[in-house]
Amino acid sequence: MAKVQARLTGRGRDRPKDGDRQVVSLLLAAHEKGLDAVERACAEALEAGLRSADAILNILSRQDRAPAVETVVPPEQLQLRHEPTADCAR
Repeated sequence: MAKVQARLTGRGRDRPKDGDRQVVSLLLAAHEKGLDAVERACAEALEAGLRSADAILNILSRQDRAPAVETVVPPEQLQLRHEPTADCAR
């Protein structure tokens, strides 16, 4: 996270104009999601050559995805007796 902060707030031509604001958004994300999760996202972003807070927050949100919900099979009394037909002419 320190490397990302140095890239965003350091001196030089490639420093973004809103680097301080981007660092603050990462600190807010660390407060909400935990420092370990933000550090993992920062490491992944650095490996990919990305250096914006938006990219890091995107990686962070992809880490949080909930597992897919299982398909619910309705009881037999709730099963359809007649499957609906697709009729676009209606």
